[in-house]
Amino acid sequence: MRRTSAVEIQRADLSGYEAIGTVELTLNRYGHTDIHRAVEEIARAATAAGGDHFYVAESLGDRIVAVVCRRR
Repeated sequence: MRRTSAVEIQRADLSGYEAIGTVELTLNRYGHTDIHRAVEEIARAATAAGGDHFYVAESLGDRIVAVVCRRR
């Protein structure tokens, strides 16, 4: 069964996963106040990139970078 959006994992729990790419989200002025929507956007982008899991690698300022993973 294919997920409709990827699931966030903790960086420490990477055993059993392989990184397949990254996704980047640039927040608009509303994005800072609605972090849940930003995470949902990242999850959808990670799924579109072929992943089923992701973790946030960088979240400084207006930019969030997530590493897209899938189970080995």
